[in-house]
Amino acid sequence: MNRFLVVIIVISFIGSGLLPSSISTFEERTVYTNHKSGGYIQDLIDNANPGDTIYIPSGIYYENIIINKSISLIGEDKNTTIIDGNGIDSVILIVADWVNVSKFTIQNSSSYYDAGIVISSHNNSIFCNNIMNNLGYGIVLGSEYSLINNNIINNNISNNNGGIVSWACRNLTICNNTFINNKNGLSLEFYCHYCEIKNNILKDNDDGLVLIDSSSNIIENNIFSECGMFVGGWHGSHRNTISNNTFFNNGLSIGWNMWGVAKENYVKDNIANGKPLVYLYNKSDIDISNESGQIILIDCDNITIQNQKISNTTTGIYLLGSVDCYIINNNIGNNNEGIGLFIGSDYTIIKNNTITNNQVGITEHEINDNYLINNIISHNEIGYQGFWVDTSMKDNRVENNILGICINNQYQPVQRFRLSENIIKDNAIGFEINKTDNCIVENNTILENEIGIQISNSNNNTITNNKISSNQEEGILLINSYDNKISENSITENEDGIELEDSNHNIICNNQINLNTDHGVEIIESNSGESINNSIISNIIKSNNKGVYLENASNNTIEKNNFLSNQRDGLFDNCMNTWNHNYWNRPRFLPKVIFGKITIIGFLKIPWFNIDWHPAPKPYEIEA
Repeated sequence: MNRFLVVIIVISFIGSGLLPSSISTFEERTVYTNHKSGGYIQDLIDNANPGDTIYIPSGIYYENIIINKSISLIGEDKNTTIIDGNGIDSVILIVADWVNVSKFTIQNSSSYYDAGIVISSHNNSIFCNNIMNNLGYGIVLGSEYSLINNNIINNNISNNNGGIVSWACRNLTICNNTFINNKNGLSLEFYCHYCEIKNNILKDNDDGLVLIDSSSNIIENNIFSECGMFVGGWHGSHRNTISNNTFFNNGLSIGWNMWGVAKENYVKDNIANGKPLVYLYNKSDIDISNESGQIILIDCDNITIQNQKISNTTTGIYLLGSVDCYIINNNIGNNNEGIGLFIGSDYTIIKNNTITNNQVGITEHEINDNYLINNIISHNEIGYQGFWVDTSMKDNRVENNILGICINNQYQPVQRFRLSENIIKDNAIGFEINKTDNCIVENNTILENEIGIQISNSNNNTITNNKISSNQEEGILLINSYDNKISENSITENEDGIELEDSNHNIICNNQINLNTDHGVEIIESNSGESINNSIISNIIKSNNKGVYLENASNNTIEKNNFLSNQRDGLFDNCMNTWNHNYWNRPRFLPKVIFGKITIIGFLKIPWFNIDWHPAPKPYEIEA
């Protein structure tokens, strides 16, 4: 008997009452087909009757199939029975109800918009398959209408652009699957309700499980390793049960926006890195001092979080709409975000914490009247970032971060951001103010950063009485910023003490600007802006390479400064400015000529000069 001949067993669905519709012979094979003209498996489907079961022997089948009948399609072995889409379209498209697909490897779909399996019908089951190496998602469930009662069970879903994405599905069951190394492991989006996500392993995906605007689902007994879970959306994801899940090197993230937040979820008995994941909603007057793996507070008040060691999760301590809380004496390290305070988490004190080696140490967003006191914030990518904040930072050490402190209010009005008596050291940028007005930066020590303070697109800020020294580039850098006041600072041993670029109407007064290796003060204008009407008044400008240098920056005032022991006291390129009543190294009774150059005939530079008509006969007594 020919060993390659076997009988196709065609079995009707239970209760269908249909007889087998076809009998064929099979052998283990590799079959190349044209996806437009059908193929080996597609021919069997086309010749089957609703209710038939079609068994496919081991082999590689290069085709894209459409299942438009209620059938079961079963492979001999999921590791050796392979349907390969050959990089063309989706591999399997299911448009009929009551379809079962099992025991296949389904691979090699086309672009992001295609998938290993696309389901646009109801009551289907996908179980015991390998779904892998698809350029799009492994499985897509979606239609212009809501899909119900689909089951995805006991599959290995790996190395796809995304694992499973579901849109507007109800009563979807996803259980006992393994999701490994997908961009998104599993996404339930846009009104997926009453679904069960149970007993899955999600490992090494960029995101483990994402819930977007999806409510009343059960997420239970899943293991998340190196990827976490996000719950949010434009309108929030509510009334979900999230219980008995285990997180390794990640955790639970709660989203929010101006339309709503993820509230009223039932979160219980989850574990993060071997410790309890603490989730409180609408609670008051609680002390959290027992060891925790992650702490999330939603709409709480008067909660104390203390003596925790939290690491290797998404956000170590997360507050949303929670007021009058205390975060004290904690060690928060190696998280995506150490501490996050969001919309309405006001009147919170963050004190005596060590916050290290996070992507972001502390984030505050739309916060009023918070205080950060005596924390160590070090070796993070961003030490502290604030958006639309009214808060104070005092007596903190902010060291060895890429960006030490960043405030970005996107031009929204700010009542107060005050940075005082902090040590800001060894960061790429010590303190950045971006699109933010009315900050007060006083009495800080800002040293050995690449840039000490950078102010961009920001107005009416006050920088006063700081020690700004030994920064590799600028001590203070202003870009496209107006009406800022820099006063009574000690600005020494930087490359440039103060640089203004495309910045107008700023006041630089009563500073000691000494021993900077290039410029004490530099004002420049680029092709995209101008630097005019700035005032440099009553400063001690001493022992710099160039005391004051202006380039393409006219109509500025340099007045009543002491220029002492600079290699060049004043210098300019292609601009005219007012120099008046300055002291120039020695008593002078005749006008002081400041040499520079101007551009004529488009590009030709010739020597030129400005004049201080009334130089000071003796140095000023400047309290700087």
